[in-house]
Order: sequence, then C-alpha cells, then structure tokens
Amino acid sequence: MEIAVTITLAQNGSCGLNTAEPAPLSMAALEPLRTATIQQVVRLVAGIRHRWTTGYLARFSNHRLQDIGFERDWDGSLIQAGNGRTAGRLD
Repeated sequence: MEIAVTITLAQNGSCGLNTAEPAPLSMAALEPLRTATIQQVVRLVAGIRHRWTTGYLARFSNHRLQDIGFERDWDGSLIQAGNGRTAGRLD
C-alpha cells in the first residue's frame, strides 16, 4: 500500500500539476450559446402556444368556427376559410 501512494505522489510531482485557477470565460465566448438557447426556447414556447390554441379552437362548433374565419377540413383539422391555409398562421 505504501508503494502505490509513493508512486502516485511521485507522478503528481513530476507532471507539474498546477493548482492555479483557470482563466475565466469571457462573455463574448458564451454569446453564441446564449443566442442559440434563446432561439430554441422561443420556438418551444411558440409551439406550445400553437398546440394550445389549436386544441382550444377544435372544441368550437362548426358554425362558430365559420364566424371567426375557420372551417374543418375533411380529416377534422382546422383550416382558414376561403384560402385553404392551415390554422397555424393567423395572418
């Protein structure tokens, strides 16, 4: 057991391990990661809101959907009345 400890101490001493603190990361280096994270969060929130809104509108009656400019497609999905676009975009 003493031999293993001695070898370990000798290796640590010969490697010249430096216990000084590492250089701090600059904010400029983290900016691309921050930007990518924010973009993904925005997409996630938009997707959740879209699903919630679509689910909310799907409970409306056909007459009420026509009143607000939507109609049901043959498969039950919602589309905007008149132009056949999906309900994902309300512009």
